[in-house]
Amino acid sequence: MADVVAGQCRDSRYPEPLSAVQLRAMYRRNRTPEVRALLWEIARLQAIVRRADQLLACFPASAGTSTATALEIVLGALRRELVGEPCLEEELHRRAEEEWSAKLATQDPWAAKREARRRRNS
Repeated sequence: MADVVAGQCRDSRYPEPLSAVQLRAMYRRNRTPEVRALLWEIARLQAIVRRADQLLACFPASAGTSTATALEIVLGALRRELVGEPCLEEELHRRAEEEWSAKLATQDPWAAKREARRRRNS
């Protein structure tokens, strides 16, 4: 049932996950109370995914030995299922952009204004 494509574990029963941009576009096309409720449910579930990712960060990845404990097996499955999850990738990208902007601002006094202008124009 689960396919491994490009290092990502995907369950073939489900379509590819949607990014935040795709979800916003869906809402713009269909502004109904039902779609809004579904998007809030997606946001709630994404918060759980983020919490699971934080939990995984507390446990080092095991080498996959034959003596793996039940916890290691479950953590390994969870780790594979979270690979490529859009809400995690988008959060990582957002943090990297913030770190880059902060670093740029400390190096160049005009960098913050240029960065604000770039974001406004994009």
